[in-house]
Amino acid sequence: MWTEKRRVATRDGELAVVERGDPGSPAVVLLHGVGTSSFLWRHLIPLLAPWTHVVAPDLLGAGDSAKPTEADYGLDGHVARVRELLDALEVGSSAVLGHAHGGGVAQRVAELARAREALARVQTQRA
Repeated sequence: MWTEKRRVATRDGELAVVERGDPGSPAVVLLHGVGTSSFLWRHLIPLLAPWTHVVAPDLLGAGDSAKPTEADYGLDGHVARVRELLDALEVGSSAVLGHAHGGGVAQRVAELARAREALARVQTQRA
């Protein structure tokens, strides 16, 4: 494991979550894509943590999170679990940043959230 992670229970299994910064600061949620984990954000997290509350989960089935065989690994399943996570952490308003598939999850989380305000989507290509 590259850093200490908190475990947060969801209805489908535990999510491993990197949480840094002051929970009273504006929240930034970082969502990785398929085949990656919160490790993707390892260089960005320390840059954001001094002035934000960073929440970077390993989505279910990735990284150090649970990998149940009978879970919805589609967009809707990930969206529901991220919303459960943010509720469990009492994150109200937040900026949501997603990479690749995590961008789709971020977009839906932002659309469905009652108080979450910002969305960014990152897509990269290999040369």
